[in-house]
Amino acid sequence: MATRVLVTSRVWLKVTDLRWASGVVEKVGDKDLVIRLDEDKSQVTVERGSTRISQRTPSLMVEVDDLTALPDLDEPNMLHSLQMRYLRDKIYTRTGPILVGINPWQDLNLYGQENLRSYRGRRMDDMPPHVFGVAEAAFTNLHNNR
Repeated sequence: MATRVLVTSRVWLKVTDLRWASGVVEKVGDKDLVIRLDEDKSQVTVERGSTRISQRTPSLMVEVDDLTALPDLDEPNMLHSLQMRYLRDKIYTRTGPILVGINPWQDLNLYGQENLRSYRGRRMDDMPPHVFGVAEAAFTNLHNNR
């Protein structure tokens, strides 16, 4: 986390090896920070500079098509962005040239002919993330590099 931490800074706190919790810095001391967790309003004291804290991405920037556009490209912010997109049935997300797909466990009607045609001849970055975009980019690259 950045060395400059302010009261009201939005942060992630690693509460277990597998879970991050959102919170707000309530107090900044010389050696410690006091963080109020959003989930239960409890307060946790953490040493400044701890690897257990990470700055949270601003709300308006969470649902990016490409995770490399996140201002803080780290585990909790990436997981949160993927979760927010998934909750809105946006199961595909890019990380640079890599496509991340999360199984929706339901049919979202993403693979019809009309959707396929919408990706033809288009650059991958000009369209929402989708396996059709990756396929079109691969086909275009093969065609251009014969």
